Amino acid sequence: MAAGSEAKRDAVTHMHGEMPLTIAALPPPGRRPDNGPMAINKIPLNPEWRRALEMLANASERGGATEAVMLARGFTAEMVTSLVLSGLAETSVETLKVGGRRIEVVRMRITDAGRFALDNN
Repeated sequence: MAAGSEAKRDAVTHMHGEMPLTIAALPPPGRRPDNGPMAINKIPLNPEWRRALEMLANASERGGATEAVMLARGFTAEMVTSLVLSGLAETSVETLKVGGRRIEVVRMRITDAGRFALDNN
């Protein structure tokens, strides 16, 4: 990797424990950082991730939760992004009409992998 691109990657990498959270630094799906296979039922969930996934699971009948609600409940933008990058949650952009104005909201939903992680941790 060229020195410039490595510096750029380091500049945007946020550390969560020992796991870097940028797309460039994340291992491919199903692989650990050391390139060994990773069983999804062995992924440890920290309490905040578990709380976020439980909230999304409980909101599934309402179509998920908006990103704004997740942030208002105390989850950081980095943690919410990490759930999506890890495949435990997904997002979609919706346009709502509120008071005659159209606004875009990001709605989050738990994925099957997220439900599996909740059930097996």
